[in-house]
Amino acid sequence: MIDALTGTVSFGSWSLGPASDEAAFAAATANHPQRKQHSIGVYTHHTLRGVTLANTIFNASFTFNASRIESISLWLPSASTSWDDWSEANEQQRKRDHDDWLTATLGTGPYDYNWGVVSSNYSPQSGDSAITVRYR
Repeated sequence: MIDALTGTVSFGSWSLGPASDEAAFAAATANHPQRKQHSIGVYTHHTLRGVTLANTIFNASFTFNASRIESISLWLPSASTSWDDWSEANEQQRKRDHDDWLTATLGTGPYDYNWGVVSSNYSPQSGDSAITVRYR
C-alpha cells in the first residue's frame, strides 16, 4: 500500500516512508532471498524481487542518497527473459497495468503530494516501465 497522506509504502511486515534510512531498510530486508545491492558515490541501490504490495507481487528498486531514501521503483514481473523476448507493445501493456494498479490503489492522478510524487512511466531509451515513488 502507498499511503497518500504520509508517503509510507508498506510491504507486508515492513515499510518505508520519506524519513526512512538505509540501516532500517537493510535490517528489515536482510533475509530476503533475492536481494542485490550496488553503490555509486553517495547513492546505494537495492533490488528486491518478489515483494508484495497491496496484494500484488512486484520487483522493486530502492535508491538511497547518503543513507536516506530518495525513491522506490516498482514494476510488475515480466514474462520476458531476455531482450529477444522483449517488445514495445508488451512493455506499453505493462505500463497500462501499472496505471490501472495506481488508479485502483490511489484513485485518479495526478499523484503529487507534500512528501513527494508517484508516477507511472515508460522509457523508450531503456525499454522499461515502472511506478516511481520519489520523495522530496
